[in-house]
Amino acid sequence: LVNAARETVSSFERQGFIYPGEIKTVIEAGVEVDVARVIRAEVELYDFSWKQKSNFPSVRVSYREIKTEAKDDKVSVTGLLVNDNSFGISRAVAGAIIEDEFGLPVGASETVLEFIPPFGTAPFEISVPGDGLSGVSAQDIKVVVEAKR
Repeated sequence: LVNAARETVSSFERQGFIYPGEIKTVIEAGVEVDVARVIRAEVELYDFSWKQKSNFPSVRVSYREIKTEAKDDKVSVTGLLVNDNSFGISRAVAGAIIEDEFGLPVGASETVLEFIPPFGTAPFEISVPGDGLSGVSAQDIKVVVEAKR
């Protein structure tokens, strides 16, 4: 994260993966940053380990029954994550991004779910902290899911 003087305000590193053709949304929950000082986020990708698409089939997941409850200091997003595959999912991350009236993100958080059986479901709850979130409704929230075999 970079400030107006092009100085690094905060940085963090994570390892991840992306399936062929996938558009990836990255949420870094729990990062303490003075957002008033940040003017841009920079992402650097390195140490690629390419795999054949046929050896790394994508995982199909969906979600349903999304409900939101907004209070002044947090938004709670609950729902069911659905494994649409004939194999178990070892790990899934469900994230919620709260957007303002212009579609810009103003808050985000995520939760990790361990093993979801074939064609099974798993309940999730995501708590997004922040000031002045009491007016948030379901259409202000974007749910993103990352799943791994």
